[in-house]
Amino acid sequence: TTAFKESRVWAFDKWAMYNGQPATSATKALPTTEDTPQPLNLHGFQQGTWPSNGPHYFFTETNYNGATYSVWSWANPFTGTSPAKVGTVNLSTYTGVTAGMPLNVPQSGGSAVQGNDFRPQDFEYRNGFAWSVSTIACNPGIGSVNCIRWAKINPATATIVDAGVYASNGQYRFFGDLAVNHCDDMAVAYTKSSSSMWPGIFYTGRKATDAPGTLQAEALL
Repeated sequence: TTAFKESRVWAFDKWAMYNGQPATSATKALPTTEDTPQPLNLHGFQQGTWPSNGPHYFFTETNYNGATYSVWSWANPFTGTSPAKVGTVNLSTYTGVTAGMPLNVPQSGGSAVQGNDFRPQDFEYRNGFAWSVSTIACNPGIGSVNCIRWAKINPATATIVDAGVYASNGQYRFFGDLAVNHCDDMAVAYTKSSSSMWPGIFYTGRKATDAPGTLQAEALL
């Protein structure tokens, strides 16, 4: 039917799949307070070490408010266990920026682009930490626009290490994606649009030594 059931997580036996064998699978439902689980992933295997043991982590939006997000762990999906919530973080409290539901995005010509919502759009592993990005509506001074919010989280303790919001008056940023290298430098790309421009792909980032909560000047990709 069209009724919302709940978010669910799936696990597959990767090594069996690599070897062309039948792959065991497992699935578990999450509470209805949780939305869109994002599994922890690693890009660039030559630039960091994936943990050889420990639980599998994933990240959810909690209570559909744009503020609270939860880290979950799943120690061994193939033994009948269920995911366990490590803890919940509040990104609105940490950044000091109230999160609103993303707005429809204006563009040159008058028609709007759908901004969707504030579910997490990434969960990227590097050097023991997890990085995520989402779109929120915020007010940088003269009215609400869509803003890019990023966070660095310790998944083992579900605590925020660093986070920030990137926004400017009259410009809408949405649909972000990020990556982090072995030096803990982060890049984040996203779509930007306004009533006087067509949507384009822009990017910014930060060095590990930059001031907490900050990103550098953006550029058009």
